[in-house]
Amino acid sequence: HTFDQPFDLNQLRHVLTVSLMLYARQIYRIKGIIKSKEDGQSYLLQSTGKALQITPAAAPLSTDSPSTLVVIGKGLKKEAIERLLRQGVAGDYSPAEEEIWRFSDKMDIWRMLLPGK
Repeated sequence: HTFDQPFDLNQLRHVLTVSLMLYARQIYRIKGIIKSKEDGQSYLLQSTGKALQITPAAAPLSTDSPSTLVVIGKGLKKEAIERLLRQGVAGDYSPAEEEIWRFSDKMDIWRMLLPGK
C-alpha cells in the first residue's frame, strides 16, 4: 500500500497497536517506510506478532516518494487494510472523527478482514 500524504505517527501507532493486539493471529507482519507529519522525517515501521516498532530511517525518502507499507497475514482483505491504515494518514481525520471512531467501529473494519465475513 502506498500513501502520498504523511502519517500522524501517534495516530498510526495507536491504530496499529490496537489492531495487532486484537488480530495478532491474522496479521503476521507489517513492514515499510513512512513519512511523518510531525517532523517531515522518514521512519521504518515493522511489526511481528503484537510488537510494533517505528524508528527513524537512516536515509530519508525523497520528497516525491510515497510512504509504503506491506501487510502480511491470512484472510486479509485489501480494502479493509487500506481503510485501517488511512486512519493514520495526517489530515484524513479530524479530532471529532477520531472521537467517533470508537472500538465498535474498529471491530466493523476488522470483521471485513476475516474470512467469510
